[in-house]
Amino acid sequence: MKLIPLGGAEEVGATCTLVEIGGHKIMVDAGIRINQPDPLPDLSRITDFGGIEAILVTHAHTDHTGALPVVHRAYPSAPIFATPGTQALVNVLYNDALNIMKSRYEHDRELPLYNKDLVQSLFTRMQSVQLGQTVKLFGGDVAATFFPAGHILGAACIGLQAANGESAFISGDISLTPQLTVGGMLPPVSVDRKFRPQVVMVESTYGNRLHANRANEERRLVETVAHIVEQGGRVLIPAFAVGRAQEVLLILAKAMSRKQIAPFPVWVDGMVRSVCSVYTQHPYDLATAIRKQIVQRGNPFFGETAAKEADFVSINTPDERQKLAEGKTPGCIVASSGMLSGGPSSFYARYIVNEADSAIFITGYQDEESPGRALLALAEATNPADRVLKLEGESVPVVCHVGKYSLSAHADAGEIAGLIEQLQPQETVLVHGAGGAREALSDLLTQGRQERRTYLPSAGDELTFVSRKAKKMLPKIPASTVIAVSVEELPRPLIPTNPTELLGLRARIEERFGEKSAQSRAFTLQEVAQFWLEASAAGAEGLGLNAEEYTQFRNLLTQPQSGFVLDARRPFLYRLAKASAIEKAAKPAPAEQFPLEQNLALAVVEKLLPSATVKELYRRGAINPEHKFVLYFYFPELAAEKYKTELEEIAKQTGWAVELNPEAHHGALGEVVQKLAGQAGLRIVKGPSIHRETREVKATAEKIEQSNQNLADLIQKLAAAFTVETKWSLLLTVPGGEVVQAAPPVQLGEGVARMEINTAFVKIDQSLAQIGLKPFRKSLKQGMDGQFIELSFVTAQMGERYRATLDDLQTQIGWLLRINPEPHHQALQQVAADLLRESGVSSRYVVKGFSLHRDRNELAVKFGSIPGEEVDKTTLQTRFKEQTGWSLAL
Repeated sequence: MKLIPLGGAEEVGATCTLVEIGGHKIMVDAGIRINQPDPLPDLSRITDFGGIEAILVTHAHTDHTGALPVVHRAYPSAPIFATPGTQALVNVLYNDALNIMKSRYEHDRELPLYNKDLVQSLFTRMQSVQLGQTVKLFGGDVAATFFPAGHILGAACIGLQAANGESAFISGDISLTPQLTVGGMLPPVSVDRKFRPQVVMVESTYGNRLHANRANEERRLVETVAHIVEQGGRVLIPAFAVGRAQEVLLILAKAMSRKQIAPFPVWVDGMVRSVCSVYTQHPYDLATAIRKQIVQRGNPFFGETAAKEADFVSINTPDERQKLAEGKTPGCIVASSGMLSGGPSSFYARYIVNEADSAIFITGYQDEESPGRALLALAEATNPADRVLKLEGESVPVVCHVGKYSLSAHADAGEIAGLIEQLQPQETVLVHGAGGAREALSDLLTQGRQERRTYLPSAGDELTFVSRKAKKMLPKIPASTVIAVSVEELPRPLIPTNPTELLGLRARIEERFGEKSAQSRAFTLQEVAQFWLEASAAGAEGLGLNAEEYTQFRNLLTQPQSGFVLDARRPFLYRLAKASAIEKAAKPAPAEQFPLEQNLALAVVEKLLPSATVKELYRRGAINPEHKFVLYFYFPELAAEKYKTELEEIAKQTGWAVELNPEAHHGALGEVVQKLAGQAGLRIVKGPSIHRETREVKATAEKIEQSNQNLADLIQKLAAAFTVETKWSLLLTVPGGEVVQAAPPVQLGEGVARMEINTAFVKIDQSLAQIGLKPFRKSLKQGMDGQFIELSFVTAQMGERYRATLDDLQTQIGWLLRINPEPHHQALQQVAADLLRESGVSSRYVVKGFSLHRDRNELAVKFGSIPGEEVDKTTLQTRFKEQTGWSLAL
């Protein structure tokens, strides 16, 4: 067994580890060094290693995932395994990274590491693994268990067990202390009682220190922030967008809702809001309290569900950011990045450092070279000449307060030592540590334990281990004699379709363990599923559940009618429900509970679009607060036609909106090209390449069979078949100059061709500018009747005023134009604020806030005192109505 760290060994960054176990080659994580001239780990070693067969991802942070697209480019066939939460967060991070790389290329001609097409291709290779689930790799040669790691949403430690007896545990980043967002990591024995790894590779970020009491640090933070705000200052909290920012928001919201501090404005900037939305979509991987809050009330980070008295505001535009930075309104700003190394936090810091009554509070790990670390270092300086900070290449004097609070999401030295005691490995490898952290932790682990072996490798070091339990594996069947069987051809287990079908499972579990013991135990999702399979014909055939089936099974298990409940402290574990709870769940739900609860709604989706038969539906997403499903089909336009009735019925039965992800699955497009080419006696020798803008697939082919059929006719038939199967066009070149004619463009009405999408966007802007109308956003969407362009205005009413113009415009561009029914919150408030300022009302009366009332299309302005008779309310309301189409209540 071999472990080779390619990065993230004697540093915190670019974590990437090669593992050879059970005769197979695996990569665990592939991160980058953020804002460093040499960002990538030493990926050249992969070739010397003999390539990789699979990639396992511990969690979403960029220092563990930033290089994944680069690795995927070199090894596109390697499957990538990650939890659903990790996948969703990585999607947000990659979109942000693409924007940053685009900006750097435009300004500095810095070449990007990857592009959008590569990222989309990467997601086609991702496979979901639930926390606590074990997946069998390479035909069962290696089992990988994703143990919950705490830290952030979806974070896992990887336990590897080979059929030949070799075993390893790779921690990723871990946090044993419970946070408000996620529970603390528990020892792997909580999930797999038999897991005892030979080798443990563990992070050591805080290997040379012990954390302060978490509750005390939270209290100290909120009290100090409140004090600064009460004195008229403002506080900047630079926070990592994934994990830390959500913690800080919940800490502030909890303190306000409990009346521990007076409410004040909290502004959120960077990609924090997108990440908050992802957290809201995965409640069952979060801590119990926040899970209940999400299920019952929706998004816990913004609006009334955060803190009724507080004003949690998202900053969405550069103008809003500039206005906030230059203003002096007391409050708190939570912004990424967490080390002040870029992003909005660095921008705000340039203003805050000059304010003697304001403060910057650091709450997380700071790299040795980061501005955040430099700020902490100069905080104690008494000479003003020494209090100078370099931000984005410019030196700025620091006169504001500076503070540090320990809200770390990493285990400290004592917690790591406790974990090692639980696992009792033969060897321990310490990585992900700098500044003496690994050395200090090694001393702690070996103190009085001379038999314990620890390793402190450098990047590129190859560690080889011989297992005492290793046994010789049977020789592999030569590849030439293996009969390929697709997953679809294998019999699949019969998954229950109704949660009440699981009630009988309780009796079988009580019979196995004894009634008292069964009711006191906690079970993993995998254990419960195995009990179900053992009682079914599928269990007798030795079948397990795939990722999609696990998701379906969990959705049923989390419903009260199933007879199971989530463990109060560990939401990835399940307990038998009490008899009273089962009796209560059996009662019919009140008729007014509509839209359906998320899991009940997902059960309807599964019933109408069952996984066993609708193979082209490869992913389901649910946005709970908006009660909207996003369904991912290989070919969405085709699915919109084929499943039109089912999609309408889902919306009707659940009360949820149904939206199809407009992007075709690139891997599936390529497979159709290969299949049709083979049927036509052609071999693809170059490509296929995907062109999203024109909805074309291009490839070069050569003949492999002699045929009397005219080549041009053959290619034309192939292209026609491709369009029928995918709704895309195929441009196929064959040596000799034959080129298939692209399929005709989709039409709107008789004889109206669609413009290329970006050309259509430009035409929309030009035409609407002539009438003084500008949409805030133009989005390509997929509906049940096909693709359309959605235009977002300050309100839907403003768009409807120009319906005749839009109808004429959609005929010109060949695209259906629809108006976003949701108002633009910030724009509405800005119009009201501008009108109040122009009329002088803002200078005489304190505006306490705004509230939207969609049921009556009204924006209400709340004042500190009742505006007097001198305020011309009628003129204000008339002008607001003219500019927005909504009413204004003062």
